[in-house]
Amino acid sequence: MKQITIRKLGARLLGDSESTILQSMRQQNRLWNKLVEIERANTEAYRQIVAGSDAELAAITKEHQTVEEQLEEVRIARNRARAAKRTKALDNAPDFAAAIKTLAARLKELRVGMKACRARAKEAAAPGLQQLEEGRRAAVKAAAKEAELWWAHSELVLAAYDVARVRALKTNGTLRFKRFEGEGRIGVRFNNGILLSAPPPTSMLKVREPTLDELGGLQATRSKKRIVAVDMRVGKAGEDRTAPIATFLVTIHAGAELLLNTPLKTVVVKRENHAGRGKWFMLFMFVDADADPIDKPLPARAVGVDFGFRMVRSPDVHSVGDDARSQLLRVATVVGGDGAKEHITLPSDLVGKFHHAAELRGELDRIANDFWLAHGPLFTEDVLGAMSKDEWLRVLVQKAKRARQPYASLMLSIVRAHAEQPVLGEAVNNAMAAWGRRARRLTVATYGTRRRAVERRNHLFRNAAARLVAECGFLALKNTAFAELARLVSEDGSTESPLHAAARANRVIASPALLRAAIVQAAKREQRELVLVDPKDTTLECSQCGHRQGGPIADLMFVCYSCHTVHDQDENSALICLKRALESNA
Repeated sequence: MKQITIRKLGARLLGDSESTILQSMRQQNRLWNKLVEIERANTEAYRQIVAGSDAELAAITKEHQTVEEQLEEVRIARNRARAAKRTKALDNAPDFAAAIKTLAARLKELRVGMKACRARAKEAAAPGLQQLEEGRRAAVKAAAKEAELWWAHSELVLAAYDVARVRALKTNGTLRFKRFEGEGRIGVRFNNGILLSAPPPTSMLKVREPTLDELGGLQATRSKKRIVAVDMRVGKAGEDRTAPIATFLVTIHAGAELLLNTPLKTVVVKRENHAGRGKWFMLFMFVDADADPIDKPLPARAVGVDFGFRMVRSPDVHSVGDDARSQLLRVATVVGGDGAKEHITLPSDLVGKFHHAAELRGELDRIANDFWLAHGPLFTEDVLGAMSKDEWLRVLVQKAKRARQPYASLMLSIVRAHAEQPVLGEAVNNAMAAWGRRARRLTVATYGTRRRAVERRNHLFRNAAARLVAECGFLALKNTAFAELARLVSEDGSTESPLHAAARANRVIASPALLRAAIVQAAKREQRELVLVDPKDTTLECSQCGHRQGGPIADLMFVCYSCHTVHDQDENSALICLKRALESNA
């Protein structure tokens, strides 16, 4: 049984290897865009060959393309009208809804016809398709060779291309071009794996203790942390046949230690942009192909799980975090067939961090708006006309003028571009620079606060999902479409109500779909039986007597009009999900 363990650890780059790494990432980005270009040309040629071999398919394909264009035009018109009113009340407007429904139905009919004709057309076009596939493979091979990348780096791009291509073929999607913005990944792969406990058999990777000079003032502040140095090859050998080696300081936390006696197959270095600054990570993938399967008895407990985003205040709920006696954000309710109940909640301090991040984001948007009100009018037509059309400052200013509202990242780009070309004078440039320093500090604080809150929430969700799956052999999950909840408008469709705004904020913070996905993933990993239950009327039916109420229930408590039993609405809904799942499997 193959067992895969991945460690993602924060890293710090030492020395002057950043330019070498960024150059490799830039070349990888060029290779990716070349592969996208090849794939798009191949897809178009594929469609022409298949359609050309069957006249009926060609006619249906042409009509399908026309209907798709018409549908896109209707959606664009609807979105423009909706943006003008700044509401989604127009989603169900008769003129848009009827047209979209008619065109979507016609598309569905055409796709059924295309599917029936395509199998026949593929058989007729088999020789041409085989030749086309051989040409695609040759083009991919030539593109990888022309990229002049080190083989380990080109393999990463080719592997990502293969995965994305398969996904696009399954979903009828299209690969997208990417603009290089300083983010990317490089790495090395070991076919047979290496053991970190043994002396390094290769010069491509070495994990060792850092020297005092490398540590400098950086030390592990807690005993549960450990810092190691990783020497890794990051590019092709130069003319002197010397391979570039970069050194990273990696912080290892308790519970995320590197596996010394398990084969290490892949090491990847990632660079991500956080508030305009590059942040480094290292991913270690250990693969034990000979791991003995652990035979554990399947738990007999069956549970139903209801998901939501309610603020509750209860001293006796089970929280996956701390502070269970204060205001909690309830994300899920678990009810077992044995009557046991528990609530998965987010603690109030974590919810507060999300609110603090939202406040910082609001302040960032406010100062971005103030910046554009003060400096936007200075970029007159005469000032812009004095610059060439392809000058970066002019492109950014024109983009800001077209934007519905100014945003901080664009304003910071204007500040940097104006510093290189101060067309408004030195005084304005100094004012822009002062604003830029303040905005960068606020940007770092905003995204740092939210990122830490999101990471903690996801960690709590993973732990809660693992614990729940370990205790249960059968799980019934309520399959709620959360995108349809917390609408932007009130019931009359006129204005946005504070109730809906608060519910939408709680939905974003709670992200119950992430918890559900974590439970589904853990259940698949542990081979548990899992059923996704249709949420229709689960909040209207009494789990005690089966009576169905006449309308929606806004209160947290459910009072049955038939048997007069009082339930917690979430607990009642979870038990209904469990009963329906068991009945469907009977």
